[in-house]
Amino acid sequence: MTGAFIIEGQYDKDLNDFYGDGFTRRVPPIVVNQLGSVPGLSVGAFLGPGPNFSVNGRIQPTIKMAGKSVAMWRIVNSASRAGMYFLPPTSLQWKQIAQDGVQFKEENYQANTSQTFTLMSGNRADLLVKAPAYNEKDKSKNVYPVLVYNTVDPSDRPPARPFFPTATLMNVEVTKDGQEMQFMPQAPAFPPFLKDIKDSDITGTKIIKFATKPGTPSAQQQTIDGKQFDGEVGAVVLLNRSEEWKIVNETYPPSTGPQISHPFHIHINPFQVTELFDPNEVLSSPNGAGTVTINSVTDAQGVTTTTVTGSAETNFTRDFHIGDWIWTNGQAATGPPAAPPGIVQKIVDEHTLLIDTNKSVNAASPYQIAVPLYTIDANNVRAGQCLIDPNNPKPCTKPPATNLIWWDTFAIPSGNNFYNAATNTWTQVPGHFRMRSNFVDYAGYYVIHCHILAHEDRGMMTVVEVAPLQSPYSHH
Repeated sequence: MTGAFIIEGQYDKDLNDFYGDGFTRRVPPIVVNQLGSVPGLSVGAFLGPGPNFSVNGRIQPTIKMAGKSVAMWRIVNSASRAGMYFLPPTSLQWKQIAQDGVQFKEENYQANTSQTFTLMSGNRADLLVKAPAYNEKDKSKNVYPVLVYNTVDPSDRPPARPFFPTATLMNVEVTKDGQEMQFMPQAPAFPPFLKDIKDSDITGTKIIKFATKPGTPSAQQQTIDGKQFDGEVGAVVLLNRSEEWKIVNETYPPSTGPQISHPFHIHINPFQVTELFDPNEVLSSPNGAGTVTINSVTDAQGVTTTTVTGSAETNFTRDFHIGDWIWTNGQAATGPPAAPPGIVQKIVDEHTLLIDTNKSVNAASPYQIAVPLYTIDANNVRAGQCLIDPNNPKPCTKPPATNLIWWDTFAIPSGNNFYNAATNTWTQVPGHFRMRSNFVDYAGYYVIHCHILAHEDRGMMTVVEVAPLQSPYSHH
């Protein structure tokens, strides 16, 4: 079990001044976990997101809200593995007001009403939540689910993975209307020390590389800059300086199992994200014509060939490019869809593909085509795709230059494999984000690590040393 340690300040006072004494404590922290997940060293690499979530030790609990009231939810994702992608609420409304313990600036608060958001392992969020009016005519319709996707990477949920079920995190039961409450018209006062980090503030840069190295689940290595944790210092910065780091994810399918966005976590210092490049981002995911079956065969030499066979209605030569993903909704008896994505390796004919997965789908299944947003093939760029340089990939769009959100945990997009028809070659392109942080107040040692517990335990962690400009020691 896990819990939350809440430190209150002016932010909480502003909320309580508006809503009344004790407002921020009326709803206990919503601590999310994954009961039954396996954090040990011997398993975990191929498990996907893992089991669904508990809230304060209970599965799909119900919390009560008076009709038309507003409550504050402090949500903590303490799960050892998976993240939660929150779908837009139905009938409920919410406004996010803080991320990872750092409050939103006024502009971000105003722009954030009933938006989707993701809390990876280690992330936290504060929400103001407003209940709808009590339904007096049909009292059975006063319960509203809070729906999430159980996720470790954007590629394992819509729109990239269309056949994926939602999970109910918890339910909200609306009781008789109380006094109508409104969202706070303005965010709590924003401290000046949380101002944006400007280009002119940056005094140094670094590149930090996270990677899962191939192997069986127990033999996989989780590394930072090619090393497993050994207690040595992996990065040194000077106290009271600001730096920009490029955080890279060199984990590629299918050799390392399902794609995974390692949740980068840094102790002490929050950061702002100035660039995000996700090589798995999807341009579109149209339905395919007809149905498919998938047959995976491994020969005596250990070479696996996976063939997709389409029904008479399919036209793979028209609909697919090499490098596209194919998803089916082949279902296990219970639980989420069993069939992982396959990247198209070869288009044999209108009814036959070769893909890179090692799973079979024996029943005829509907399928969807996930078209990548990015390509390295200059001669085959689809409308809407972004052509990238695999040696220096850049996102199609950049985050806003001002009013950036502060984080201390952020998912590094996983890498992907890209095909170039002109050279008939495949190239691995890593995902990355850039972040800026002020290394102020505290000199000394602390760690950065992946917030997936099994990865951290396997070595995906390193030490950061914040060194004072002058020695703290004096000689007499």
